[in-house]
This record gives sequence, C-alpha cells and structure tokens, in this order.
Amino acid sequence: MIETFAAPELDCYQIIHENKRGLIKAFDIDVGYTRTQKITIIQITRQGHNRVQKIKIYSLMSQKLEKISIPSTDLIISLTANTKEDWSFGLVKHNS
Repeated sequence: MIETFAAPELDCYQIIHENKRGLIKAFDIDVGYTRTQKITIIQITRQGHNRVQKIKIYSLMSQKLEKISIPSTDLIISLTANTKEDWSFGLVKHNS
C-alpha cells in the first residue's frame, strides 16, 4: 500500500482473519486453474487510484506472496473505492 498507493506509513488499518482449512470455497469460474488450500483473499478499501496503480498493486502483491509459497493462482484481490465521507474514526463532530 505504501509502495504503490503512496499511503502514509502509519495508515495501516488491517483486519486479518484466518479460516479453518476447507471453509473457503473458491471454485474455478472460467479462469482455467485449480486452487489449493493456500487460497488467500485480500479486500482493499481505498480512495482515488487509477487503473495503472491498481494493476501494479495486484502484481506486487502476487510477487510478494509467491515468495512465501502462496501461488498466484491462489490469490484473489478485491479493491473497493470510497471517499473520505465513507470513514469515521470515532470522534464525529456535529454541526448545527
């Protein structure tokens, strides 16, 4: 995120959830390959990035995860765009 999207170094809100083996069902949907038990799904919520940046993050994540033995065929990345108004960090100021 820092390298590709120029996110601030401390801007790292991460939720990591590990499912028991067999709980994720990610079948071949005409992509032409078989997935293994190393299936990894990454959901990114960010704002204001172009197609080139998105493709770059997909590629970099794939390369980095292959280094720890997660094949590219087991990687699913979903990027959701939003705006600053879509976030609240707990202290909301109300204007009358």
